[in-house]
Amino acid sequence: MDERVRPAVLSDAAAIAAMERQARALLTDQRGGPEWLAGESPWNELDVARRAASTTWQLVVAEIDEVPVGFAAAQLVDGVCMVERLFVDPEAREVGLGEFMLGAIMDWANATGALAIESVALPGDRETKNLFERFGMKARLLVVRRQLVDDEPIDAS
Repeated sequence: MDERVRPAVLSDAAAIAAMERQARALLTDQRGGPEWLAGESPWNELDVARRAASTTWQLVVAEIDEVPVGFAAAQLVDGVCMVERLFVDPEAREVGLGEFMLGAIMDWANATGALAIESVALPGDRETKNLFERFGMKARLLVVRRQLVDDEPIDAS
């Protein structure tokens, strides 16, 4: 089995867009997933191609035996490298591809002179949180929420 991570090229747009759809489908049942999905537009092939061609974005693809099984995308915003997407097909997890991709993104961030690297992990997504922590990333903000419509009142006494 030959695993590798490489920079994305324009011809990867269709595969990345397909993995984006797969990632979004998996988030529908995850705690916090529907809320995240509501605030993030899905990427189509054109969106991926634009990002791949941009100097402020870095996209990488993870492959096993030359078959794309994951991707990561980061954007440089005001000196901060924002990891916007990080996905590995569930059947290809436990191989370390997420770590390889995050390492490649961090190398790019360092090369661009980024001051920090940030991302998000959904509540209960221990795998993603652990991955980020292995790279020295720490939570700095927790967002809490309660729906007020169609929710039972709370007795605060």
